[in-house]
Amino acid sequence: MRNKYDRLSLLIVGSLKYPGAGVLASLSAIKAGAGYVKTIIPGGLFDIYSKIYESVKISIGNRNKKYLKASDYTDIIKTDFFKKRAPLLIGPGLGEDLETAKLTSKILRYIKSVDNSSCIIDASGFEPL
Repeated sequence: MRNKYDRLSLLIVGSLKYPGAGVLASLSAIKAGAGYVKTIIPGGLFDIYSKIYESVKISIGNRNKKYLKASDYTDIIKTDFFKKRAPLLIGPGLGEDLETAKLTSKILRYIKSVDNSSCIIDASGFEPL
C-alpha cells in the first residue's frame, strides 16, 4: 500500500532577498503530486512560509535569520531531514551570499557521500559550482 511518504520531496530554499522563489518551489512540488514536502528555510522567513499549509517547514535559526549559512550545516544534519531517501531541490531563493554557497557545497558533498537520492540544483544552488 502506498502512502504520502512514498512521494516525499525535500527542499532547501529561501532568503530574505528572494523569498518568493522558495514559496513557488514548495507550491510547485505540492501541485506536481508530492505527497509530503519538507522544506528547510531561514528562521526569519517562517511567517512567509507558514501560509503553505501542505508543507512541513523546518526553520533554521531565530526569527532574525535572513539567509542560511555554512554554520547551519550541523543543525540541518541533526534534523531528520535526510533520514528518508527522497529527491532534494536546493537553490531557489537562497541568494548569492558566500556563506550560503559554502553551505550548499557542504550539503552536496553530504548527499553524494550517503547516496541519499536524486538532487536537483536550481537558481542559487549553482553559486558554489
